[in-house]
Amino acid sequence: MKHYIEITLLPNEEVSLYFLWSKVYLQLHLAMVEQQKSSGVVTSGVAFSEYQDKGITLGSKLRIFDVTEVALKALNLIKWFDKLSDYIHISSIKQVPDSLKGHVIFSRYNSKGTPEKRARRYAKRHDVSFEKALGIYEQLAKEQSSAPFIKLKSLSNGHAYSFMILKSTLTKEPKQKGGFSTYGLSNGKSVPWF
Repeated sequence: MKHYIEITLLPNEEVSLYFLWSKVYLQLHLAMVEQQKSSGVVTSGVAFSEYQDKGITLGSKLRIFDVTEVALKALNLIKWFDKLSDYIHISSIKQVPDSLKGHVIFSRYNSKGTPEKRARRYAKRHDVSFEKALGIYEQLAKEQSSAPFIKLKSLSNGHAYSFMILKSTLTKEPKQKGGFSTYGLSNGKSVPWF
């Protein structure tokens, strides 16, 4: 990832930051769906540069990364964010600085059942007691349920849901496993952190 665009959300008394995140992230998702390769791969990844899991906030800045300027231009963000132009600022394409704090992975947290259900599966697969497995999943559920989220609405069925976003710890070297989803998130590919 060598280039990025930074989007700054500009809430006011009438439009909250949470409302803006919902609108901005939906439009970004649609832009990435349009750029998605036939293999399902998206080359652009995102970072929430003011992310705080302790304060449970994404902040007001979103960075969109890609290897080339051409790929970022192809997203055509001006078109996708046209109706939000009073509430956001889109930077020009910039080069990722040489001095980084490291690399991070932003991924979606999607609970696959209750901690009890997950613990039963884990205990069975790993031949450990249910109590031990339950302890693992209860702690994990506490940590992950406090992750920042964006309220989104499904375009297919109209249902609202919380799109929870997790930030993995910093690494010095970039992780290149896998690709990005149409939400710019990944379970194995990192983005620069600065």
